[in-house]
Amino acid sequence: NCSSTGGDDRCANGTLILGNYIGTRADGEGALGNGSEFLYPGISFYQVADSITRVQIGGTDAGAGNRIAYNTRYGVDHSYLNGYGTLVIGGNQMFANGTRGIATAGRTNDPADVDAGPNRGQNFPVFVSGSQLNGQISARYAVDTAAANASYPLTVHFYRSRDGSGDYYLGQQTYATPQVEQDAVIPVPAGVSVGFVVALATDAAGNTSEFSEALDVDTLLADGFEDAP
Repeated sequence: NCSSTGGDDRCANGTLILGNYIGTRADGEGALGNGSEFLYPGISFYQVADSITRVQIGGTDAGAGNRIAYNTRYGVDHSYLNGYGTLVIGGNQMFANGTRGIATAGRTNDPADVDAGPNRGQNFPVFVSGSQLNGQISARYAVDTAAANASYPLTVHFYRSRDGSGDYYLGQQTYATPQVEQDAVIPVPAGVSVGFVVALATDAAGNTSEFSEALDVDTLLADGFEDAP
């Protein structure tokens, strides 16, 4: 926590939160989430004044991702009274939290992404279609964010979905052309089962969206056998 007096409004700037278990026991498996009598997120950023810049939660380098699970509210909560702020969120394992994995001030995507607030209100990707076959996922998606409302290019991160959050990081893709549909081919590691996929969008300044709606990529649907007797 940082006081809003004494000139330390920005004391969180540049903070790195990497490689932690947040809401689990030391083995990373058992539940020990924040919140018993009251609802609490795993990580909470509440800005009273001014702005924070590039606080990073997780990352795609080996060991950088956090496991954030079993908390009674959000996995990561980013809200504010005044100011804006940037949380770079990626490469984490989030699941079994009481509500959403990531919560910024308002979840609804807005046309062209003109809203402001934490992480500039970055819109999340919207899947158009997808399937899984022969060890890879093919997906089509778009991010409704105009060039004036984010720092391009965006990076879209893909995860296996669990409870509407991402519990296994699958990879990323650059999204360079604003507001157009784009195809992604996402390899699935051997031995990893994926039924649903979610995605995050992060702009070049580090502003990260909430998780997308989940896309069903079940192999049976991709093969077209769902209607077989």
